[in-house]
Amino acid sequence: MIALALAAALIAGLYGALHDQITWSIGPEYFAKLKFHQFAWADIGLPLRWHVAEIGFLATWWVGAIAGWFFARAAISDSDSAIAIRRVIMAYGILLACALVGGSLGFLLGRARASDSDFSNWDGYLLPLKIAQPDRFVWVAYVHNGSYLGGLVGLIAGMIWLAWVKRRKSKNPLPA
Repeated sequence: MIALALAAALIAGLYGALHDQITWSIGPEYFAKLKFHQFAWADIGLPLRWHVAEIGFLATWWVGAIAGWFFARAAISDSDSAIAIRRVIMAYGILLACALVGGSLGFLLGRARASDSDFSNWDGYLLPLKIAQPDRFVWVAYVHNGSYLGGLVGLIAGMIWLAWVKRRKSKNPLPA
């Protein structure tokens, strides 16, 4: 279970690092005014793009570890190791797919929202942070929130899928 959770943590961290490279390209101000402050403790003097990747990794690795542990716990309980590993990989694939879909929907919705010049409902974030490009900031926020929501949906869907496989196996004792 620990190995599966660590592998999931690495995959999630790499996803976060790549994700933040994309969102940095859309709206660097989101990082300059928000993320760099949240992760100031982690600034070890890396070049800017590497620091952005570091932030993405640090923001997501732990989610992957938790998801990987839950998936492994659900899969290992009554399966041999090889079957359990395949099931965990499938569940993690479901989570990743949902996170990608969520992030993509966030990208599209954020882009559509960014074309609206009225950001007054965002003033609670934009004004204190003195955001100069609210359209880009909001767009990136949509992408991040879409990915978080997609990851949560993926975790739930992966757990449901694992429960379904386990239930199916209990009705049919042949390996699944």
